Amino acid sequence: MIGPLQILESLCKYFLCCGETLTLLCNLTRIEGMAEELAKNTHCIRLIKNQFYDICRKIDSKACELGGLMMHLLVNLSRITGFTRFMVTEHHGYFMHPVLLNLLTNRDIFGTPSTAAWPFLKNLAMTDAGRDALMDHIGVFLGPILYPIAGPEKISEEDTKQLPPEVQYLPEDKTRVKEKKIRDCILHTLFSLCRFRDGREKLREFNVYQVLKHYHLWEEDPELTEKLESLVNILIRREESEILFDDLMEGLKIST
Repeated sequence: MIGPLQILESLCKYFLCCGETLTLLCNLTRIEGMAEELAKNTHCIRLIKNQFYDICRKIDSKACELGGLMMHLLVNLSRITGFTRFMVTEHHGYFMHPVLLNLLTNRDIFGTPSTAAWPFLKNLAMTDAGRDALMDHIGVFLGPILYPIAGPEKISEEDTKQLPPEVQYLPEDKTRVKEKKIRDCILHTLFSLCRFRDGREKLREFNVYQVLKHYHLWEEDPELTEKLESLVNILIRREESEILFDDLMEGLKIST
């Protein structure tokens, strides 16, 4: 007798790149713990890995209507540490650069794949493999990460030159992203990049504080304002004298 798992595995093997199968997988993996269970108990994740390059090409194609569903599926699967590591390894660098980068630099932020890229980025930055991958290409990714929360405010020439190129000399009609979810994902990503000293120093090197300072004057949501102020408080502190831990998570541990 063929059971539900066997049917699901057959769908992943033969019909992964169709709307019905992707919708089913998106709904299943959205359930808390279900993505991890699929990874442990079925061949679905392995089958998805086998077709990963084709998925990347479809996400990167503006002509493919399935790109949004595929990106949502990757958001859900990014909770699986092993799968995240698989996506960002050198062998699959095509996903990080250019697929993910293209989604983040797409100014049409209302497009489904582009919108889904932000929670993926948040999940990615929270994993060791994902954070390392972003740090390896921080000069490429930091500008697109900051762009949605950057505004048209005038910044001194000296400070401007230190910023990533994407947020230098923005036009007077530049607006910030309205979707709270995207702004929240950006703050979470920056927090994750600040976990270790090398990340904090890179954000200071690129003068991220200047973008956050003006964004703070614009942000009206109390929850995001609190997160933003905590982030700024980290960046303005001196290493060694004011930040005693390389890993900020170490500082949060309470001895028993």
